[in-house]
Amino acid sequence: MPSDLPQRLCASGLFAPRERVVCAVSGGADSMALLAALWQCRDSLQIRLAAAHFNHNLRAGEAQRDEDFVRNFCQSHNIPLYVDTADVRAYAAGTGESVEQAARTLRYAFLQALPCDKIATAHTADDNAETVFMNLLRGTGLRGLCGIPVQRGKLVRPFLTVTRKEIEAYLAQERVDHVEDSTNADDNALRNRIRHQMIPLCKQENGNFLQAVSQMTAQLHHDEQLLSAQAEQSLAACRAASGYRVSALLALPDGLRQRVLRLLLEHLAVPRATHRHVEALEGLLRSRQPAAQITLPGGIRAARQYDLLSFEPLQPPTFAPVTLRPDGLTGLPELHLNILCRPAKAVVNTTQCFTVVPHGEITVRPRAIGDKIILPGGTKTLKKWMIDAKIPRHLRQALPVLADKDGVLAVYSLGVNCARIGIEQALTVQFLQEGDAPSILSKVRGQEFET
Repeated sequence: MPSDLPQRLCASGLFAPRERVVCAVSGGADSMALLAALWQCRDSLQIRLAAAHFNHNLRAGEAQRDEDFVRNFCQSHNIPLYVDTADVRAYAAGTGESVEQAARTLRYAFLQALPCDKIATAHTADDNAETVFMNLLRGTGLRGLCGIPVQRGKLVRPFLTVTRKEIEAYLAQERVDHVEDSTNADDNALRNRIRHQMIPLCKQENGNFLQAVSQMTAQLHHDEQLLSAQAEQSLAACRAASGYRVSALLALPDGLRQRVLRLLLEHLAVPRATHRHVEALEGLLRSRQPAAQITLPGGIRAARQYDLLSFEPLQPPTFAPVTLRPDGLTGLPELHLNILCRPAKAVVNTTQCFTVVPHGEITVRPRAIGDKIILPGGTKTLKKWMIDAKIPRHLRQALPVLADKDGVLAVYSLGVNCARIGIEQALTVQFLQEGDAPSILSKVRGQEFET
């Protein structure tokens, strides 16, 4: 039976006409099938297609082979290709992340910085089932059972209901070659053990096991969205002038209150928050003492005063100024941030990524007296800008400021100096979260600290 992958791709609803779509390509079977199918559908979808390959430099010989393979395919099909590389092991050693997590961090930083409307990755139904198993083994709630989302921001996964068997059939039908990653056979990795041992057993019991998991995760994702929206509404309803009303939180049904407290920890950017910390907040709410407090990770104090639950940092966050490496990674360990600086390939300006034309070295430092920036509406002092943006007072000195000898280039979480945007001799500076620890600034606009 002919493969219907291109038709399913066209019917996915993930792409809009005239969108710039970048396909993340490793050279393996899944990503080559996605790139080939997108190329086949490019006119029907009315998209502008490009590819992106990140060379992790982790497998001697194979890494360059993979890059060359992707280059050759894109060249023969006239597909624009973005390529980047990094020393993943050095990055992992500097941040304390695993090599696998470091590779993912750098790869997604590269993809997110590309000029496009959508980034398509080739995650399949097999990947989704493996992820659900991994979450189960580690311990999870409903969110972990939802598996891999079909879309998150610009990231889309059109093949999430496609099995690896279907991928292989499509590649054979279209005579599309691919390369094999030798590490996929290594059962020292948990995902590989799940792939090679657990999934086959499940398929023996149910030949449609992957489809069943896909159906389950899709349904649970809808449930998760509904419950998360309800938790957001409930948290807002419990707000008080400088915290949250304890009586209102205790009046919530147990399951909803647990979600609300977990959401509160996310808003506070508490690093490595677990169910144990949710239980600690629950204990604080139910304490018979009219005044009690606990300390949460990240240097945050949760305090109860009669009917008020409030949060404040034990110490205002701060950091020492550093000079950025012009083509590499610089750490801000005090804020759980890393800064990746590269020669600019395109102008990308968000609240965490800036393309600027520096005059000499770039320094990352706290705000200084007299700092000014040019915005679309004119010149403004950083102090006034932070006040207008409702940045809490105790966090204003912690917002990293990019500056050179002639002044401010950009401010993390706020924006860029309009007078310093360009592409000639420009650098792209991107702030990255360090490992799994959220920065205390990661949700700076939504901080629940007292101001």
